[in-house]
Amino acid sequence: MRALQKLVGTVGGAAILILAVGCSDPAADMQISALQERVARLKGEQRDLYQQLAAAHDARERDGRLSAQQLRDLETQLADARRQLADAPATVVKSGSFTEAGGIAWANIAENILFDSGEAKIKPQGRERLRDLVREIQAKYSDRDIWVVGHTDNDPIIRTKELYDDNRQLSQMRGYKVTMVLAELGIENERLISGGQGQYRPLVSNDSKANKAKNRRVEIIAVRRPGVDELGVQPQAQGG
Repeated sequence: MRALQKLVGTVGGAAILILAVGCSDPAADMQISALQERVARLKGEQRDLYQQLAAAHDARERDGRLSAQQLRDLETQLADARRQLADAPATVVKSGSFTEAGGIAWANIAENILFDSGEAKIKPQGRERLRDLVREIQAKYSDRDIWVVGHTDNDPIIRTKELYDDNRQLSQMRGYKVTMVLAELGIENERLISGGQGQYRPLVSNDSKANKAKNRRVEIIAVRRPGVDELGVQPQAQGG
């Protein structure tokens, strides 16, 4: 029974780790892959445990070595393991530039690809990167709204401080500019929503130059519209 309890705890830990990676840094491809492999291995161990359960039932019927309560405990632990593993492999999925979790897909584009420091004018290389993303969006997420959110580090604006009151305003303008390019490249305006969070949603702590560079980004998020089911069909309004 101790071995079963240990496995259930490990399964739970794996699921939590996958969620943490998915919500912190979508660029951590190798880490995500390693966690998914771990979950696959745990699923194999789970199958072994089901075989143990079947054997335990046989042993009880044969010579009564396990009590009814012990069998119930075993079944409960296996059910818990199954529940925790059921969605784990799909919790985080890396697909092209996007990472998917829970019906949401997102991609981060670093500031230095899109903009010069303190500015909101998109560079030619940034436009090409957005063109690639539009191809992915139209191929995979044509039924979803696209949110564009600008992010900065916590350094105050210096070079263009006459243009922007603070980092939030700069990030909002960057989100807007990216949204306009996405529209030019073929995404319908009714699907596009833009905004900015300044320094208030960092990926990592702003405690080094390298970490600040990670936090300066534009996040593109594909989300299902409220009221649209998994097939992308808008439900009919009910009369009455």
